[in-house]
Amino acid sequence: MSKSKGFPKNPAQALRAQELLTALQQLTAANDWKRAAPLSLELTRIAPELTEAHDIMGRVAFQTTAFDIAETCFERAVALGPVNAMRLHAWATALIARGNFKAAEKALERALVFRPKDPQISCDLADAYLAQDRSSDAFKLFRSVAKQNPANSYARHMLSALSDARQPDRTYVTNLFDSYAPMFDQHLTGALHYRIPEIVAEAVTPYSPFASVLDLGCGTGLIAEALKGKYAAIDGVDLSPRMIEKATERSLYRTLTTGDCVDALKASAELASTYDLIAALDLLIYIGPAEDLFQAVATKLSPKGLFVFTTEAADDTGIVIRSSGRFAHSSQYIRSCLAANRLVVLDQQHHTIRLEHEKPIPGEVYICRRN
Repeated sequence: MSKSKGFPKNPAQALRAQELLTALQQLTAANDWKRAAPLSLELTRIAPELTEAHDIMGRVAFQTTAFDIAETCFERAVALGPVNAMRLHAWATALIARGNFKAAEKALERALVFRPKDPQISCDLADAYLAQDRSSDAFKLFRSVAKQNPANSYARHMLSALSDARQPDRTYVTNLFDSYAPMFDQHLTGALHYRIPEIVAEAVTPYSPFASVLDLGCGTGLIAEALKGKYAAIDGVDLSPRMIEKATERSLYRTLTTGDCVDALKASAELASTYDLIAALDLLIYIGPAEDLFQAVATKLSPKGLFVFTTEAADDTGIVIRSSGRFAHSSQYIRSCLAANRLVVLDQQHHTIRLEHEKPIPGEVYICRRN
């Protein structure tokens, strides 16, 4: 094993480095990041000039949310070379996770030199532009990706969200949650520290019990679980068939409807005529404009019914699409939409909605009633 390949000159160390490299390739292929972590550290110590050692340690660090270590490793791999699109893209992904969007932009632009039509690199670069408030540049790049790759639902989603209509792409949202369903509960409540269902359940306790509850964007049924004992019957609606399957497994819902929430509110025969509580947790962040939803909700609330929902907070005056692919809403915009539908705010609480790359995402919990 030659020095030019980055292996140590010492034969015993070179043999150990090869053993570690082989073991790490097997462990990372099996997503066994915990066992891979100490081995990747040992490999970089034995063979500090081996590019693949830093590639693997960067991957392990990224998967275990050690984004600072991942950034350092990927940067070192690029420096050792050979430089290619994969290494530059990995480095940029770690930079994005750390919020260093300007540096990520430079790395992604270099990656595109190697793969000028790579849709993932282009979308990540557009996200980096968007995170730096360069929405016009992001729009142009998403438009280019969508034109070259009509099946790319993320590019279509972001293109639509950045347009004047501010509308999401339903196919993207459906596919996102269908793929997310098997790991949804564990990832959301574990890695992302999602506690909103419990927060909402506590917030509405003074108004309970409820004869009937409607859970819009029900997902796997986390709010049904949190509200257990506070309602006589609960119905759920979600766009994702696989999320509905997971919610069914809880055996808590009276009915579950697959489809768009606004469409269901307007026309579903499975829903009751009115509800004492309508919940829409993490729904607005995927549908954007609130006008149609609030109008439909107002028609389904009982005379003293409550409407509780969450938003990701925006400093702007309206709706903002973020590089996460989610919408954020300003309090001014939300209150304007509520007032237009004769819904008054009883309580507005500030909470961390979730973590993203280990950083809190600020949001709001609104509890409303018909005026």
